[in-house]
Amino acid sequence: SNGPLADLDGDGLSNGVELTLGTNPVLADSDLDGIDDFVETNGGSAINTDGDLLIDALDVDSDDDLVLDAVEGVVDSDGDSTPNFRDTDDDGDNIPTLTEGIIDTDLDLTPNYLDTDSDNDGNPDLVEG
Repeated sequence: SNGPLADLDGDGLSNGVELTLGTNPVLADSDLDGIDDFVETNGGSAINTDGDLLIDALDVDSDDDLVLDAVEGVVDSDGDSTPNFRDTDDDGDNIPTLTEGIIDTDLDLTPNYLDTDSDNDGNPDLVEG
């Protein structure tokens, strides 16, 4: 069945909820970022982390930190209960992900936005600022 109570894409959101949200009822991941619509809507709510014109389920960079949701994913690198795709400071060092960026200053194969000592000098970025 493809009525409003059905779930054509199997993402856990009914077709009716998806139409209300503006997500695609035949794609489990409307913005194709690797995070399904159910997760990006917290089970059916129009979550808009960065306050732009797109809800997270339709936004390829939900927290507007210039690191795509497809790269950040649903992991919570700093353990603050906010998944990286919604976290403006993915490593919890008080330096925004937008500022640190995807470069790897110390060439340790961990980009600065996930590296709590991005210059590998033994002093945490949290202390150095």
